[in-house]
Amino acid sequence: MDHDSMDVHAEILRIIDEQVSPDGFFNAIESIAAEHGEQTYSELMAILASINVEPAEGHAMWIGAWEHRKALSDTLGRPVNISVALLDYVLSSNDKYIHRAKVIDIWDYERVAQSAIRDGLTGLFNPGYIREQVSWELEKDLRYKKGGTIFIFDLNKFKQCNDEYGHLAGDAVLREFATILKDHTRRTDAVGRYGGDEFLVLMPATPMEGAFVVADRIRRNLEETAVRVPSAPPEGIRITTTGGIAQYGTGTRNTLEELVDAADKALYLGKRDGANRVYTEWTVSDKTIALSEGMIEEVTVMASDSKHQEPIETIGNRTLTFVSRVGSLTEGDVFSCTLKLPDRIDIFPCYGQVTQSIDVDGVSEDVHFRPIQTDMGDWSSINRFIILFERMNAVS
Repeated sequence: MDHDSMDVHAEILRIIDEQVSPDGFFNAIESIAAEHGEQTYSELMAILASINVEPAEGHAMWIGAWEHRKALSDTLGRPVNISVALLDYVLSSNDKYIHRAKVIDIWDYERVAQSAIRDGLTGLFNPGYIREQVSWELEKDLRYKKGGTIFIFDLNKFKQCNDEYGHLAGDAVLREFATILKDHTRRTDAVGRYGGDEFLVLMPATPMEGAFVVADRIRRNLEETAVRVPSAPPEGIRITTTGGIAQYGTGTRNTLEELVDAADKALYLGKRDGANRVYTEWTVSDKTIALSEGMIEEVTVMASDSKHQEPIETIGNRTLTFVSRVGSLTEGDVFSCTLKLPDRIDIFPCYGQVTQSIDVDGVSEDVHFRPIQTDMGDWSSINRFIILFERMNAVS
């Protein structure tokens, strides 16, 4: 079931739950069909009679069953429910769809149907279904070419949480994170539990920049949340998450496995670099970023002994280069600077450590450096810069 079908499905169930009059029900179905098309009738047949038909055939059956309901009502001298009329219409017309009928309440059926696609603990899509949704979205994107992103989250030190406070506490953490994920994503997104403490979010038609904002908002929300359970201290359990983002729609990644692998690599690089952060596939790349004039400013070499401080924590795999005219920079030097992009007012503070310095003409030098972390938030600035740099290059 794709996202549009899920929306139609939910709308029909809402109308059924409201128990509107027969005419009100008919008008509501027609209103949904006007917005979503004939697939509405396929979903309606699946809900009311548990049969699968093509949209056009479903439409014909709906009109036929509605006329049959009126005839039955006139014959019996009392109103007939549309579900009863539809089943009688199907059974009396042929045995193509229902061979051995059994009456079951719609909501009992829905509970069974949902258990096939939902994770019982969190209420999110289960691993099989979220994988199916990503594969379907990739197929659709071959035609519509709108692109999109996925991000995968992994809870940090979750095993330690289970060992220290018990599995019921771990379950409470998983449910809380599932709530945060649902609160920060759209109805058109798909959110699933991908493994034990791994979660996957599919965001169709969302570029890397937008996905990064949403993913980091989710990360910060969990970081600020205290999960309170009887087995934990009064202040609650504090746990963090690390995320990895990958995009599709570039024409170079067409399978679920490739997309998930790219997001996984970003996630595990984020774990390596300190966790509690969101990295993108572009942070993983080892392709050098050449900074043109004006893209790096205010280069200030830090104390000479800073190169000997241990450990130096790098951010991602990217190496950046620029032509320096501010004096000699030697391998191991640590400096601060400001990164910028053409035609943008954004400023990205950065610390770097020189990995190579090549004399060019005695006046300038070609400096290669790796971004480093001096404060917990440094990774965010560098990732945002890399995202915008890659987008600028893709456009040009």
